[in-house]
Amino acid sequence: EDPNDPKRKRAYRLKGYEYNQQKQQEIDAQANLAGQKEKKVFIEEQIALHLIEAIAGDESIQTQADVIELIGSMFEITRIAKDGKSISIKHPDGGRNIKLKGMIYERDFKRQDLEALGREQTKKPANRSELQASNQREREKRQHRLEQRFAKRRGSDRQLDKRLRSELAEFKQRTDQTSPEPDQLIDSAIEPAESKRSAAIASDIKSDR
Repeated sequence: EDPNDPKRKRAYRLKGYEYNQQKQQEIDAQANLAGQKEKKVFIEEQIALHLIEAIAGDESIQTQADVIELIGSMFEITRIAKDGKSISIKHPDGGRNIKLKGMIYERDFKRQDLEALGREQTKKPANRSELQASNQREREKRQHRLEQRFAKRRGSDRQLDKRLRSELAEFKQRTDQTSPEPDQLIDSAIEPAESKRSAAIASDIKSDR
């Protein structure tokens, strides 16, 4: 059978096309599923923020029953968990129902608990810059304590350093007074070399003769 037969080549290409198409469909399905999850989480966050704002602005909302009434005015409630830990609503854009979980959806919810949580959150650093500033202050405090602890030792070290510098200066001064001048040292080093050079020249002259 001819490997270059057009029918054979066409069948191979079709098989490769189908394989690539199947893989692409799998990739698209996974991406679609991930997008749905992200969208679902985003919707849940929007609902939670809206409910918190509504509860904070309406003092008549005190219990889970009030929260259920509020949710029912905006969404279709599909289920309230028997354990009282969650409330499920119909997805606004279709798809699977959304389960709302958290303190404000629970059976034991009380308004004062939410207010206490809000006060506690305001005590914490609101953002990264505040946290960094707090850490910097703690580092400065520790550094200050260390400086106080070793202040006496550093003082004695400075006195020792000062005394050593003074003794070194005196030693250099005595050495300068007793050592030959730099020019003398250079001349004494040059003279032997010049003598050897002159002797070598004289020897060459004699050999030429």
